[in-house]
Amino acid sequence: MGIVTPGRMDLSLLIPPRSYSVGTDNWVTISDCGSLKLSQGQSVAVGLHPVSLEVTVSRRNWGYQVSLPPSKKVNLCIAGRSPERMHLLMYVPSKEQEFESYLRREKMIRLITFKDHF
Repeated sequence: MGIVTPGRMDLSLLIPPRSYSVGTDNWVTISDCGSLKLSQGQSVAVGLHPVSLEVTVSRRNWGYQVSLPPSKKVNLCIAGRSPERMHLLMYVPSKEQEFESYLRREKMIRLITFKDHF
């Protein structure tokens, strides 16, 4: 059931969250807490812990814009298991070894990585 207010974003919470396994051997558990639908001109900030990083997602008439605080450094990577299943992945430089292990374990093909630019 969603919380809908005119002029506000549409938030649907799942209580309790829906849990499911993903990954090559179902080794990652995802807890789906709900969904958030943004209208044009709206944004939401998402805190990523424990790395103390806040990502802002804004809805534009052409799609979505993702913004980070200027003081935080992250790397972006486009990778996937096939050209039809590519993902935009973001990681902090201090977690690069863990990120590389994840790509190997999931047998992901790296299309491009942007380092130290964001």
